[in-house]
Amino acid sequence: MKGKITDLVAEGTFRVPRPIKNRRTAYIAIGRPRPMENDPNGDWYAPVFIENYTNGIHKVMGVSSLDTLINAMSLVNSFFHMHTISCLEFKAPRKREQKKRKSANKAL
Repeated sequence: MKGKITDLVAEGTFRVPRPIKNRRTAYIAIGRPRPMENDPNGDWYAPVFIENYTNGIHKVMGVSSLDTLINAMSLVNSFFHMHTISCLEFKAPRKREQKKRKSANKAL
């Protein structure tokens, strides 16, 4: 990762069903929104990093802290739509799916 997001709002590693650059996980980090320095309009930005998707840390812009955070989450949402089956594809399998597999194996 080029640079480092020090003031995190959210971060996590997600399983990617369709590998990106032969990697099956993607680390995602979103930093706290902050005002742009010397911006005459008073715009804000939030640093966002998505492993293998963004080239380093990107400044996601907005007109307020809330707008900036919504725009940052929209970028993450676009990543999910492009590279995952759903936003709920976490590294750990769901317990319900594990129970189905166990009962299917017992039936055999």
